[in-house]
Amino acid sequence: MGLDSSFLESLQKTLFSEYVRKHPGVDQDQLAARYVNGRIAIDTLTHIFQDAQVRRKFVEIQKSQKKVYEQHLEEFLCVDENERYTACMKSIKHSTRIIDYLFQSRYAGFDLIRKTENQTYLRKKERICAANAQDIIASKRKLANIVECPDRKSSLIQTLIGEYLEASLNQMKCQFAVLEREIDLGNQYTNYVQRFIEENLEDLTTYLDSKHLKTIAKIQAILAHQEMGVLNIHQIAPGRLNETLNQYISQLDDKYEKLKVLEKVISIVESVVEKIQQKKSTVPQDPEVKDPAPESGERSHRMVFAKQLLQRFKSR
Repeated sequence: MGLDSSFLESLQKTLFSEYVRKHPGVDQDQLAARYVNGRIAIDTLTHIFQDAQVRRKFVEIQKSQKKVYEQHLEEFLCVDENERYTACMKSIKHSTRIIDYLFQSRYAGFDLIRKTENQTYLRKKERICAANAQDIIASKRKLANIVECPDRKSSLIQTLIGEYLEASLNQMKCQFAVLEREIDLGNQYTNYVQRFIEENLEDLTTYLDSKHLKTIAKIQAILAHQEMGVLNIHQIAPGRLNETLNQYISQLDDKYEKLKVLEKVISIVESVVEKIQQKKSTVPQDPEVKDPAPESGERSHRMVFAKQLLQRFKSR
């Protein structure tokens, strides 16, 4: 990302907003008209960025981060850090509940070690996300305060700008990491449910009546198209960052609401499967192999229904 006019304009707007937030009686348009052509910190950002030391500092920040993140920084700065923080906290909350779903499931194989690992990861990201937001706010306030300072030093301004950019980059990386973990956990749960239903469909069809089989169909409907692709920043075109993030956040919100319904249903089905397995283990096995008896109409109907469900699972 270069030190172009659009970035400087974006940063100016950010500082104006922060100054007005601190001084509610000041009109932002008047502030811009008064200072853009004056010799105060906001106006001198352009001159500061022309300074060789500032350019070197900016390049150092860029090199310390993955270039793929840095190229999206200008667009990322267009969204308030508090909005980013709120989105991260919501995603962490979703992920925490999905971890509970996986751990409480009887057959998911999500043990205490995996639960603890994921919870530890999310708690760490929660602390980092909060710290990043605080760093951004602190840097903006310091920069806004320079507007009132008669003795302005470019070295101080360049340091504050460096802190602001670095904190913003860290917040971007944190948000991507949090969303990626929610996507992964959600996919783990839906994949488990699909596998569980497919493996036990024959027993469920044998022991359940058509009314309860509709519950299985409901699960299948919820599962349809719930597999989400990875949030890959390398595949996001310049200028599409915020649009892509908003799309993923919206999809994750929708999926989470469906998972809440799915968890209630699948917990009942898990109990049914457990009882079926217990019942089968107590029934004595007949050593003689007998020709299968003709299926009754109801049982035949259930088997056809089950085969159709199974075929729909396999065809996806």
